Amino acid sequence: MPTTHRRPAAGESGVSLVEFALVAPVLVVLVLGLFLTGIVVMNQMQLTNAARDGARAAAVCGGPSRNAEAVTPTLPDGHTTCDSTLLIDYIDGRLDALPGGTATSVCVYAGSQTGNTLGTTCVAADPVDPNILDKCSKGSVIQVDISYPQELYVPLIGRLLGDSGSDIRTLHARAQATCEQ
Repeated sequence: MPTTHRRPAAGESGVSLVEFALVAPVLVVLVLGLFLTGIVVMNQMQLTNAARDGARAAAVCGGPSRNAEAVTPTLPDGHTTCDSTLLIDYIDGRLDALPGGTATSVCVYAGSQTGNTLGTTCVAADPVDPNILDKCSKGSVIQVDISYPQELYVPLIGRLLGDSGSDIRTLHARAQATCEQ
């Protein structure tokens, strides 16, 4: 069966080019948005894993009598002493996949029996309370909060999803663990 080619009627030439010009920017923004969403979700998962690992490490090695034991407890890497500053370094070590590799804020709360962190001390990179792990008595809850400024690389998407219209979205992760010692 022979194929016939229809000739465009007068006024129809260039219509597909105009349609493409209208649809292409929307498709580009959608593709960039999907790519950026993948980056943000990956970094959020990395942050959540680091918070969980930090809370678990603090719960296992913290305790009021940890320094009096015959064998000094260590962080899960097996050779780092349990200390709040070294705990922050341990958590930062879990953030290698993040651009920049460190979080802006790492807080460790300890001493609550219910998990309520109100009134407890936040220990950041410069610990306010270097003995925060001593407050991790058996059965109490220790919590790790991490914040990370995620850059949104596409200005249009950044203006829509960023904090206060900026190109930065602050990601947060929180994990709790029950102290064991």
